[in-house]
This record gives sequence, C-alpha cells and structure tokens, in this order.
Amino acid sequence: MSSQRVFRYAFSSVGKYPTTGEWSHVSEADFHTSLRRIGQAVLAAEVTPAWADDLLRIARAVYLVDKRAPRPRGLDPWTRDLHLWVHVTDADRWRGEPITVLETVLRAMTSDQWHLTIEGGAPPIDVQPRLGTDSPAGEVALFSGGLDSTAYAAQQASTPGHPVLLIGHDLADGHIPQKALYEAIRRLSGGQRTITYCPVGDSPATPSGYSEPSTRTRGFLFAATAIYAAAAHGTTVATMPENGQLAINPPLTAARRAACSTRSVHPWVLDLLNHLTTAVHGDVSLHNPFLYKTKGEVCAIARDSGLSANSLGATVSCGTYSVHRQDGNCGFCYPCLIRRSGLQAALGHDPTHYSRALSELTTIKTAQHVLDLQQWLLSDFGARELVADMPLPRSADRPSLLAMLTRGRAEIVQMLAHHHQWSPVPETGAVAEAVER
Repeated sequence: MSSQRVFRYAFSSVGKYPTTGEWSHVSEADFHTSLRRIGQAVLAAEVTPAWADDLLRIARAVYLVDKRAPRPRGLDPWTRDLHLWVHVTDADRWRGEPITVLETVLRAMTSDQWHLTIEGGAPPIDVQPRLGTDSPAGEVALFSGGLDSTAYAAQQASTPGHPVLLIGHDLADGHIPQKALYEAIRRLSGGQRTITYCPVGDSPATPSGYSEPSTRTRGFLFAATAIYAAAAHGTTVATMPENGQLAINPPLTAARRAACSTRSVHPWVLDLLNHLTTAVHGDVSLHNPFLYKTKGEVCAIARDSGLSANSLGATVSCGTYSVHRQDGNCGFCYPCLIRRSGLQAALGHDPTHYSRALSELTTIKTAQHVLDLQQWLLSDFGARELVADMPLPRSADRPSLLAMLTRGRAEIVQMLAHHHQWSPVPETGAVAEAVER
C-alpha cells in the first residue's frame, strides 16, 4: 500500500483519450482475455443493444481500475478517490440520472468515492454482424460453479422449458470445476431441455504484478455480463442465484460493516442496477430466485433436482479460492462456513474435502471467521439489524427475510455444534432454542 488515495484513469478501446488533465491510460489490452470469449455467448443473436454494450464496457473499466488502484495507508486504509473516464458509444444516455445511480452502486459496493465521466463516439463491441443461425436462449443465468448457481442450473435442467444459457467466469481457472459440474447438470435434462455453458474471461493485467486483493466490483462485472448476454438473446431477465444469507450478508461484527462484507447480490444493489438499466432505456432486469432461501434450502433444491452428493461436494464456494490450492474450498472462510451449514442441513453430512478441518484452526487468521460467527450468533438479530448496514428496496419482504435469516442461524448453530465449535447459551433466544431442538 502507499499513501496515494486519488487515482485518475481513462479507459478507451480505440485509443481516444481526454486531451486535458492527467489520466493514466488503460484499455482492453490491459485484460489477459479479450472480449472474443464474451462474443461466443451471444452468437445466436443478431446484435446486442448499444446500451448493453456500454454497460459491459463501463463494468470492465471499473473492474480493471479497482484491481489496479491500491488501498491507501493512514487512518482510513480503505477508501480511495477514483476518477474514471470511459469511452462508450453514446454518452447522452448516461448523463443525469444514470451516472448518478451508477456512482451510487459503486460506492455501495466498494465504499470508495467514484467519479465517472462518460464520453461518446466509440464503436460498439459487436462490430461484426452475426449470422444468428442458432436458437437464442430463453434464459440467461450466471454459473460460478458454486453451490447456489449449481443448484439453480440443476433445478432448471430437471424440468422442461426454454433453452438456458449459463455464463461462467474463468477467474482463477474457475472453468475447471464449472465444466465438470456442467456435464452433470446437462445429464439431468435427459434431452428435454437445452442447457449450454459459456465461460468468459475477465482477468485484468496489472503493473508489476500487483492486484488489489479485494474483489468488490467483481459482482458488478458479473451482473453486467449477464445483462449483456440477456439483452443479446432478447430475454428480459438475467438470473443471479444466491442464497438469502449471503445475499443479505449481515455484518457479523462492527469491523465487518460496509464494504468489509460483500454486497454484490444484496437486494438493494440489484434494485439499483435494475433502476440503472431502466434509466438507460434497457429492458433487462436482474433477479435472485433464492433470496428467501437459506443455504440449506438451496442445497436441498440441488439434491431434489438429482445432483449427487459427490457433485455437490465438487462445487466451489470459497471466498479465497485459488486454482493453485489443491483443495478448492479452504473450509474456514465465511462462505465456506455457510457452505458447511447448508450441506449439513440438506444431506446430514458434508461431502466436501476442505483444506482445513474446523478443529485445526489454531491461528487467529484461520479462526477469525468462526469467532466472528459465534459472536454474531450470541447477539440478538431482528428487524432493526436487518437494515442496520444497508437499506432494503420497497419490494423486499422484510418479515420473510428475517424468517430466512433466523432459519439460517439455526443451520449454522447445528453445524458448529456438529464440529464441537458451539456451546449453547440459554438466554440467546431463537438460536439457543434451535440447538435444543
């Protein structure tokens, strides 16, 4: 880290940059992978709407800048002041309300100060006409290879319906587990439904090998990619499956508030993104079908759709996943702990091979998530805590969200008790009652 807090980047695909001001120039050449792989996901369409092209280009620029700008030193070691100029096809559609909403989304996701300038005149991403000989997808869903996206894909594959396109993201060679899971999902369809899978690459190249370790804008890039593909295929919904526990992701402690906990599928963030697409005259909305379901309930959907325990164990939910680690899931980060609770609740056991057992967490670094989770479970959680860190849109059913989180807390307690990591305290209300049951 350095003491620098203000960064100014200009992103262009054709070499046109601002003529005034001091800007660091970046472009598509600063990604390890090109847009060609994204083009493979939309071959069945004649053309992608320009507004979706622009959104994807902005999202890629945002993600690139986020990874390049290091967090500062000082009393506030997190917040950066990020100025980003982006060359798109039509600047007019982004002026006014759209850019205000866009900056709000990015600030909510990263807790940085974002200042965007949009310049028009760029060629569209889809500069080559496509034949459109294949049938377009009737649904586009993100497919990370995690439990939630795998459960949703299995659910869709096991029922007849329109073709489904699964968009994978090849971060840290994520296509390796994704491909194996896709084959298991495709077999569930028995030919009654077309399920296709397309991995896209978004890995940015960074100077001197540095890459900002936080990944708060990755969710924005994933969402923009799904919207882009849905717009190309002419479907009005892009699906982002995420269990309600991690979608809401309430901070376990005061130290995990704001951007210290990921908010990329939080209902307020999705509502802002839907507001943004409407403001630029787009017709695609993001939808999370698992918002009111716990991790265990999502795992039960995968089980009931026909996926084997071995397939569920092969999914990757880890927040610190790296292809260089032999075991895909570390077993002790917060997403892994929620994963453990979900599989235990749905299957009665967890078929995953983790790099660490919970009994082996002998350092603060490895045990911190368990300690924070225990502290959270020993605290009251009600309607006030539901919105203490981030607001909810009017469309959200607050009582149902609170009921889901209460069920999820019970699943976590049962998992911790199974691993001898929990001593029930009678006065902890609903959580203690769940242990007693």
